[in-house]
Amino acid sequence: MHPNPVLEDSKSEEQVSQEIKELRARVKALKRAEKERDIADEALRESEERFRATFNLAAVGIAHLTLDGHFIRVNQKFCDITGYTQVELIKMTFQSITHPDDLGRDLNSMNGLIKGEADTYSTDKRYIRKDHSIVWIHLTVSIVRARTSQYFIAVIEDITERKKTEDAARKSTEMLRLVMDNIPQAVFWKDINSVYLGCNTVFARFAGVEAPEDIVGKTDYDLAWSMEEAEAFRRDDRRVMDSDKPLYHIIEPQLQAGGKHAWLDTNKIPMHDSEGNVVGILGTYEDITERRNAELELEKSKSQAELYVDLMSHDINNMNQAMMGYLEMAIELLGLQGKDKELVEKPLEIIEHSSKLIDNVKKLRRLEAGEVPPRVLDLGEVLSQVRDEYKSVHGRDVTINYTPVADRLVEANELLLDVFSNLVGNSIKHSQGPIIINIELTTAIDEGKKYYRVAIEDNGPGIPDEQKKNLFADIKKSERRAIRRGLGLRLVKTLVNDYQGRVWVEDRVPGEHGEGARFVVELPAHE
Repeated sequence: MHPNPVLEDSKSEEQVSQEIKELRARVKALKRAEKERDIADEALRESEERFRATFNLAAVGIAHLTLDGHFIRVNQKFCDITGYTQVELIKMTFQSITHPDDLGRDLNSMNGLIKGEADTYSTDKRYIRKDHSIVWIHLTVSIVRARTSQYFIAVIEDITERKKTEDAARKSTEMLRLVMDNIPQAVFWKDINSVYLGCNTVFARFAGVEAPEDIVGKTDYDLAWSMEEAEAFRRDDRRVMDSDKPLYHIIEPQLQAGGKHAWLDTNKIPMHDSEGNVVGILGTYEDITERRNAELELEKSKSQAELYVDLMSHDINNMNQAMMGYLEMAIELLGLQGKDKELVEKPLEIIEHSSKLIDNVKKLRRLEAGEVPPRVLDLGEVLSQVRDEYKSVHGRDVTINYTPVADRLVEANELLLDVFSNLVGNSIKHSQGPIIINIELTTAIDEGKKYYRVAIEDNGPGIPDEQKKNLFADIKKSERRAIRRGLGLRLVKTLVNDYQGRVWVEDRVPGEHGEGARFVVELPAHE
C-alpha cells in the first residue's frame, strides 16, 4: 500500500502549528525574562546608587579593609575624621593611624573576627590624624564572608568632645574626692531611708569602716556609735527630710571607733532630685571635743571668778561705805577747814570712785552675760534723772541746763541711765572750779531711719585730739592710768553698741579742744 498523501500533509500542518505555538511561547517567555532581567538590573543599579549615597554621605566614617588591615575604600566622613584624603588612605593600613597604646587590643579583636569567634566588635580608641593631633573614635567592625573574598567593614564616630567632657567630669570627681578626703570635717550622705550612700575618709575613720565605699548600704545601727546615738541621728534625719529644712549646729555626742567619746557640731540638709523631691540628706560634722572641754573649763573658771568678784565687791563696798561714813563724820565733828578738810575729802573722793569702779565692773559682767533684759524707756525721763542726780555736788559749783522733753522712746534696758550718768560724771570729775553742762535732746534722720540724739557739752578743759580716737577703746594692761576714765567710757560704749546706737566725742567749739568737750549719743527711735 502506498501512504495517503493527504493525511501526511494534514499531520505536518498540526506539527507545524504546535511548533509555532511553542515558539511563540518561548519568545514570550524570553521577553518576560528579558523584562525581569531589566527590572533586576534597574533594582541593582538603584541599590548600588543607594549604597554609594549611604557610603559617601553617611554622618559616620565608613571604611572597607582587607584582612591584613589595608584600606580598600573609605567615605568622605572617614577622611574628615582622620585628616587624610581617600587617595592617601587607600595606600595605608589602619595600623599606621592607630595610637600605639590601642593597637594591640584592636588587633586581638580583629583576629577574633577572622577566627569566627565573633561577627562584630565595638571599642573606643584613638587615631593619629595627619596633623599629628589625637582624635577619639567609637569603632564598630564587622567581617563580610563572601564566596570569593572576605573583608572588614569599619564604622567610626568622632567622640573627641564626649571624651573631653568625660575626662573633665572624671577630673572634677577626682578633685571633689580629693577635697572631701582632705578637709577636717566628716561628710556623709544617706537615702530617704537613712541608708548610707557614701562618705569621706574622715567619716569612715570615725565610723570604723576601712574605706568610704564600705559605708554604702549600712545604717547608723551598723556603725561604731551607741544605740541611743544611732536613734538620735536617725530622728534628726527624719526631721530634715519631713520638713524639707536644714538643721545647723546640732551639738551632739558620738561614740567613735576606738572608744573615743566625742562631741560633734553637725549640719544636715535635704537632698532633692531633678523634680525637687526630697531623696535623702547630706551631712557634715566637726569633732569639737577639745573645744567643748575647753568651753566647759572656761565656764567653770568664769563661774568661780564671778563668785569671787561678787564676794569681793560686796565686802569692799561694805568697807568703802564704812570708811566714807567715818570720813564724813570726821569732817563734820572735827570742824575741819582749808588744807585739813582737803586732806580728808581727797581719800573720800577716791573711796567713792572705788565703789563706782566696782559697780561698773559688775554691770559690764551682767551685760556681757545677757542678764539685763531689754525694755522700752523714755529717754527724756532718763535725762531728767541724770540732771537731778548731779544738780547738787558736794564742794562743787555745777550748773546743768536741760529742758525736759517727753515721749522720746528708745529700746534699751535698765542700764541706760548709766550711759549719761557716766558722761555727766566725767565732765564734773575731770574739771575744776565752776562748770556748766548743757544737755540737749533732738531728733535726727540717718539713711531714712529716725534717731534721738543726745548732746552733753561742758566748758571744762576739753580732750586733746590725739586722745579722742582712743577714748572708747578697750583698756590695755599697760594703760593702768587710763582706767579712771576708761572703764566708765567702756561701759558707755558697750551699752550704746548693745542698743544699736553710736557714741562719739568732739570739741564744744570746733577746732578748739581746750574750750570743752561735747559727747554725742545717738539711739534708734522706738516706733
